[in-house]
Amino acid sequence: MKKRKRRIVLILAFAFIVLVLFIVIYVIISYTGDQSKTKKKMEEVESLYEVYQQDLKSLEQVQESIYDTVLKEVTYQSLKEGDETAKSLFQDYLTKLDQLKKDAPSLEDKCMNVLYPEVEVNNKCEDFILSYEEATNTYITDVKRYNKYIEEYNKWLQSTSSSDPLLEKITLEMEYLDYNGDREYLGKEEIIDDVGELENEGTNES
Repeated sequence: MKKRKRRIVLILAFAFIVLVLFIVIYVIISYTGDQSKTKKKMEEVESLYEVYQQDLKSLEQVQESIYDTVLKEVTYQSLKEGDETAKSLFQDYLTKLDQLKKDAPSLEDKCMNVLYPEVEVNNKCEDFILSYEEATNTYITDVKRYNKYIEEYNKWLQSTSSSDPLLEKITLEMEYLDYNGDREYLGKEEIIDDVGELENEGTNES
């Protein structure tokens, strides 16, 4: 009877040890698998971020051209003579922004509300989120500013005897973006009425 009890105890002890070993092995395998998945995701973030940065740089170059060519020193004359160039630049601007929109979903999936064990990867995710919001809102602000100039130009033109055609505004079909939900709206600016002094700056009636 004692031998039987001892045998049962040994069997239970052995079963317990096997169970513990199984759990330990399972945890190790799971941890290793999770590490592998995390490493792969970080590598994907690095790769996607590099492409995103190239596209963002292209957008910023067009943005600088618009500031220097269209929005830097605005007069009614510059609006009239530079209308075709301005429309072309803003179309290119929108094309570059559309490319960022194509880049965004993949990075968003791997960056939004995700924390990685490497600071550098987290920084890239944070930069993507903030720069994408700012790029989108800056585009909207730039279009609204330009359209405000066009609105004022057309009002002025209609008050003269000029036979020049009215200028068209740029179509804007997007709203300001709060990408990370912090209510900051990076890149958003209020468009003030700052074109009142342009009326007599080099524009001749025709």
